[in-house]
Amino acid sequence: MICGSLVVDDPSEIKSLKNVFLPNEILYGKLRPNLNKVCLSERGGICSTDIFVIRSKNNLTIPSFYSYIFRSNQFNGAVLSDLKGAQLPRVGWSSFAEIKIPLPPLDIQKEIVAEIEGYQKIIDGARQVVENYRPHIPIQPDWPMTDLCEVSTVASGYSFDSKDFSRSNPIKCIKIANVGVQEFVADDEFIQTITDPEIAELARNSAPLAFGSTKLPAGFSTVPVDKSIPQALIDQAADIFAFDALTLNPDRRPKNPNCLWDGKNFAIYDHELAFLKPLFWQPPWMIGSLQDLHNPSRHIFFNGLKAKTLNFERFGTAWETITDTAILILNKTGRVWNPPGFFQNENCC
Repeated sequence: MICGSLVVDDPSEIKSLKNVFLPNEILYGKLRPNLNKVCLSERGGICSTDIFVIRSKNNLTIPSFYSYIFRSNQFNGAVLSDLKGAQLPRVGWSSFAEIKIPLPPLDIQKEIVAEIEGYQKIIDGARQVVENYRPHIPIQPDWPMTDLCEVSTVASGYSFDSKDFSRSNPIKCIKIANVGVQEFVADDEFIQTITDPEIAELARNSAPLAFGSTKLPAGFSTVPVDKSIPQALIDQAADIFAFDALTLNPDRRPKNPNCLWDGKNFAIYDHELAFLKPLFWQPPWMIGSLQDLHNPSRHIFFNGLKAKTLNFERFGTAWETITDTAILILNKTGRVWNPPGFFQNENCC
């Protein structure tokens, strides 16, 4: 539904260029198309020139059918493959108009729309049931209140030594490395899948404590060093460069297998630098601190980001959401990641 207010009575008061749309036309937001803003208009009006107005030609298409296609992940992926502008990415009409779309007969388009709308009604009904189901269990005022510690005990963290994880230990110890995304992964089973004996031995002898924010699907490989950064991934690359600057990590070098991609997203692997709060010889915001990242051979994204206008809004928001609780959790990583006497100063970020 399109909502708004009439702010002028005289069209001559509209000083900037606008697009006109009619009922049953598709409005497609070309600014930041990753947000996938698509609307089938219910009435006529005017809109920003940052919105494409798409109308049926020669009655060959049903607008509602193509409004669903334009919202699909496949179509959005095709749009994101050819963006312009780093700070405010846009899709140009020339590339947008060349995207291939299916053109079934009109009766098939109507059948597909009817089927989708039928499913949508079921989904909307289920959502309504969930929203209306609000079980209320009242807390009686005469119930006694007590401290949590009076009725329960909390097992605090313990830093295991490497010998605790040896095969001779009769007690099975579950490590963070055994924990995946919504599942437990037995590290021995994983290591057995590694066909290279040398790499398998390195994995077997590596630090038992590991962290992960996601489980990568198939299709990721090392970032090619002979290609420019796709426009749609500029902001992601800038986030990674900023992260490496803050952690003083000069190891994101070309040909290193610690930065992967599938053509649509980057994924990074890191060692203990990602969790260090103390900095090395001086804080990164001081002049000269980031010399290691200035050399193109030292950071994979240096050349691709140089002289570009970058948007760090997402990175800044993520940084600001780091809580004291998260810091406390990192403090529990133990001696494997924070060996005694490792740090030479106490400069903290």
